[in-house]
Amino acid sequence: MELEQIIDVEHRFPRHSNRKSEHLRRMYGVSARRYYYELGRALDDGSMECVEPVLAHHLVRLRERRAEARQERRALRGRDPFLTHF
Repeated sequence: MELEQIIDVEHRFPRHSNRKSEHLRRMYGVSARRYYYELGRALDDGSMECVEPVLAHHLVRLRERRAEARQERRALRGRDPFLTHF
């Protein structure tokens, strides 16, 4: 996918949903998994930041928050055996 296409999709569908996945398949012929791989690459290599700095910063912050939440859940699982269902 091209960077402009990724930016367009993020503006149209700011959150992940079935509609977003359907749009990706129908319009661009890619799965959501492939799309998020390409999005991550665009964020990591800085190309999105050059074109859309506000959107790129927002998406990086979301990614960091999700990573922190995963780490907290893992830490909880390690301390209490009854919290293994998270």
